[in-house]
Amino acid sequence: ASPNASVVYLDEPFIHQHHKRHNDSLLDPSDDLDVQRKENHKGRRYCFIAGILDSPDMECQVVALDIFRGGKSTAKQPKDYHAMFNHGYFVKWFAKLLAELGDMGVRNAYIVMDNAKYQKGRHVGTPTSRLCKTTLQAACTRYGIPFEPTDFKSILWEKLSAYIEKHIQPQVVQMVIDKGHRVIFIPPITPTCNQ
Repeated sequence: ASPNASVVYLDEPFIHQHHKRHNDSLLDPSDDLDVQRKENHKGRRYCFIAGILDSPDMECQVVALDIFRGGKSTAKQPKDYHAMFNHGYFVKWFAKLLAELGDMGVRNAYIVMDNAKYQKGRHVGTPTSRLCKTTLQAACTRYGIPFEPTDFKSILWEKLSAYIEKHIQPQVVQMVIDKGHRVIFIPPITPTCNQ
């Protein structure tokens, strides 16, 4: 990244209502001297999603902050964390982020995000492996992908998925490109990297 470029870091964490700061420890959890208690996993999760803008032209700040309390899947409460952070929600929130960056005059930024599945979803209507064989054949025809009428569905999907991977950007990546920014996906990490 250019030293003069703005960088926006995205994350969508949660905090469980029973989280206790004083339980944090640098000791190895397998240490026999530690007293292991069963944690209470029932209760609400306080979820939030935001970007942190690091720009050479302005103070570091939080952008497009959305906070909600996960609950049951009812009309009165948002769903819990795992059900709420899906592709549709993320695209809607991401449009809000890009609009906010535009209003602030942020141009040519690097947008850094993790590899969550919902961040890499493609536009509605992009073929998926779940479609029937005739629909996959129609998609091959639409994209100019040669196939034989006797090809199995798995062969059709193999051809289509290779084409999609190469030629059809994930929806949020295309949104970023359309606004003149760039996306950087961080390498996959495991929880053991955080210890």
